[in-house]
Amino acid sequence: MKPYCFFRKYTQQATPADWATLIYILLTGGILLAGWNRLAYPGWHLAARLTLLPLMAMLVVFAKAPFSFLKFLRDFYPLLLFGFFYAETDALNNLLAANFDPLIAGFEQRLFGQQPSLLFAARFPQPWFAELMHFAYFSFYLIIFGVLLFIWLKNRAAFQKSLFLISFSFFLYYLIFIAFPVAGPQFYFPPPDNAIPEGWLFGRIMRLVHYLGERPTAAFPSSHVGVTALMCVLSARYARPLLRWVLPLFFLLMLSTVYLKAHYVVDVAAGLLTAPLLGLAGIWVYHRITQRARSRQLLADVS
Repeated sequence: MKPYCFFRKYTQQATPADWATLIYILLTGGILLAGWNRLAYPGWHLAARLTLLPLMAMLVVFAKAPFSFLKFLRDFYPLLLFGFFYAETDALNNLLAANFDPLIAGFEQRLFGQQPSLLFAARFPQPWFAELMHFAYFSFYLIIFGVLLFIWLKNRAAFQKSLFLISFSFFLYYLIFIAFPVAGPQFYFPPPDNAIPEGWLFGRIMRLVHYLGERPTAAFPSSHVGVTALMCVLSARYARPLLRWVLPLFFLLMLSTVYLKAHYVVDVAAGLLTAPLLGLAGIWVYHRITQRARSRQLLADVS
């Protein structure tokens, strides 16, 4: 296939979530190039982009069969990239400023007279409660995939809109993390203050997740809280049977972010406040993208 034909097919078949992912990769690629001499391993991050872009484009253009594995991968691939982009914020987030943990922790101290993230775990060190908190934090991944899978099976148009809103929110949160770096209590406070009660099975799972993916980044605002709040709205709109499970998990998840010292209480509040703003902005952008796509299709049909 000629490059022009390939590019044309991509622009015709790309979904709003594809465009959001592409724009984020290019935008952070610009940040990478601007801070090249001040970053660790910038060549690795550039190579990752040069690998991802053609793979994404081929999925968009060639994965067409409605119920094939490639089609499933084509629809869900942004979820596979969220973890990579999250960890990458730690590589990009100190170009403009050092971590703002002293500011956030200081505000929390003035607001509460103590550090709730340290006090919470100390007051409830019981293994069963720690296990509940570890499971609640892990449920973040279950909620996102479970709700989106339910919508994908029931309504593909609603899935595309939902996936875009989730992608749009994640990417905006990541840009905030890059511009306003906050490591979080687990990285800011020294041992033994940053110790976390271990729990059992999910305690071990979350320790593995922490080892593989957690970085001193992405605390303010809490994307765990903001994105899960959006998942509650999407569940109510498109996956109502799941809402009775998502809502209590959301409540426990908010507690777990502080208990596990991933976030300050201020981060949780900021996640709740930013969720509706990002949701409304995402809906506006989604409608603009789809309106332009329909206009291009009408012009193509006429010509």
